[in-house]
Amino acid sequence: MIPSKTFIAGEYLALKGGLAFMVATRPGFIILVNGPSDKNFNRSSNEPIFQNNEFQKVQIHPQSPAGRYLQNLNYNIEQMFFYIQKPGGIVGGLGQSSAELISAYMWVNQLSEVYEINPWEIQKIFLSLNLPGSGYDLISQVTGQLIFLKKNSLLLQKIKWPFTQMGFVILATGVKINTHEALFDLDKSTFDFIKAQDIMNDLKQSVENANEILFIKAINSYRELLFLSHLEHSYTTGLLEELKTFSEVLSAKGCGAQGADMVIIFYSQDNFLFLEEFIKKNNLTVVGSNNNIWSANRD
Repeated sequence: MIPSKTFIAGEYLALKGGLAFMVATRPGFIILVNGPSDKNFNRSSNEPIFQNNEFQKVQIHPQSPAGRYLQNLNYNIEQMFFYIQKPGGIVGGLGQSSAELISAYMWVNQLSEVYEINPWEIQKIFLSLNLPGSGYDLISQVTGQLIFLKKNSLLLQKIKWPFTQMGFVILATGVKINTHEALFDLDKSTFDFIKAQDIMNDLKQSVENANEILFIKAINSYRELLFLSHLEHSYTTGLLEELKTFSEVLSAKGCGAQGADMVIIFYSQDNFLFLEEFIKKNNLTVVGSNNNIWSANRD
């Protein structure tokens, strides 16, 4: 069982080892790793003994993080499969490829709980695979909770949501951008890493001091930086402009690569029923909130 992950802020800056703010939420992924030598296999059919239509059989791709990792350890991945139960059936944005790598690592090392993994070790393994990305996803998914992290100073700070009058909800858009495409866009952009770090420092301070006004200002500033750097998908821009019409919405931004997969909304009341029509009209899916943060203990 591995949680979903969302970059609240700090995407792209993470690629330089800078500060990021992330959250792990329920429901997460349930992944079974099976191979011909696994005790859970029915030898006659080469299929798992369990029967559950909610699980999707997935061939391990040789160029995926899990595929590269297992091949480096001389496993024959042609005879191995994942059986994956996705959170809400969402296609992308919640960390499936990193969850697959985590599952493979747990299978190889015979670990039963995701929290048994050293977060910096799993990131180091990812970075050794020469794939695009920061590896921050993996740290978030093995740590759970809300976290600030910064590779450059080995900062990993777990926190609780400090704002009693403000909640957040994460919506899946159904739009998918590949990581390598996002990194190509970054190469073409004018993204100011120094300014991004300054904004993230303000964001961290706002969370530590439970300063809602400073928090909203920092989120808005980071979103504006992404937009002006041409690192915001046009579909996401349209959603964010529409959200400005709701008085309850304090701030909103896209999350992750081009802000395409997910949109996070910060609002000023205890429930987000006011968003029901907006969600339905835009065919969005609720995938997380401040009420379903994955705790550090077994869920």
